[in-house]
Amino acid sequence: MLTRKNKQLSNLISLLLISGVSFLTLYKTLGFYFWFDDFSALYNVRSGGCTFDWPFNSYCTLFKLPYSLFGFNPFLYFFLALVLRIILGYGFYLFLKNFSRKRVSLILSLLLVSLSGFDSMMAFYSISSGLALSLLFFSLTLLLKLKNNRLLFLAGAVVLYLISLGYLPVYSTAHIFPVVFILVWIFLKKNINKKNCLKKL
Repeated sequence: MLTRKNKQLSNLISLLLISGVSFLTLYKTLGFYFWFDDFSALYNVRSGGCTFDWPFNSYCTLFKLPYSLFGFNPFLYFFLALVLRIILGYGFYLFLKNFSRKRVSLILSLLLVSLSGFDSMMAFYSISSGLALSLLFFSLTLLLKLKNNRLLFLAGAVVLYLISLGYLPVYSTAHIFPVVFILVWIFLKKNINKKNCLKKL
């Protein structure tokens, strides 16, 4: 029971640290106004149409819910981007814990959320990339829990990829599919090697 409490405390501390670094990285964006592609995304949602071609037309569907809640309030969009950055960092931390020590996983996660570039200046990109990568790491963490069942593992990888392809196709082709493919390949390769070893015995 004590071990479980220690684990929960460790995860809570990690979440707080990730939240703190994420806030320090993006807090200035909370005072930003819409810029560049933000206007295109909001125009499409407001008009009920979509001027984007595939694969970018998925953004029109993606931003319907935030627009219905936030309207034209830029603070709320950038705040959502900050929350998604925290979720992204914590998802990355949980994923890395499958391969490395907690301290190393935490340090790498803090480095990830401390990065800030051109996309962070636009709510449009900051929200979509944060959401896509958060789904990626939580999906991979879930898939790793199914690694002992090859059929569920492969089915889960395909289903999650198809879902991401429908709602976040830009990020699916750039991030999700290659990583899932590599994990599936490693998993199958390990099973093949085990079978070969058993045959030799």
